[in-house]
Amino acid sequence: MASGRPDPEGTEDLDLTRATHRAIDEITRSIDSFAFNKAVAKIYELANVFGKSSGGGDRAVPLCGCLPS
Repeated sequence: MASGRPDPEGTEDLDLTRATHRAIDEITRSIDSFAFNKAVAKIYELANVFGKSSGGGDRAVPLCGCLPS
């Protein structure tokens, strides 16, 4: 949702979180199988998802609840 309008339901945050978790899983699998080009490509895809979000990179997306803020 890159419409620039506020998202009252929080669906964009949920979509970004899901995309982040999915990308981390795919990047990890690619690195474990020595498919480094795939891992780098997935990192670029994730960066594009963040850039297209309505926040435009102004806010942090928590990767997990275990990291200090």
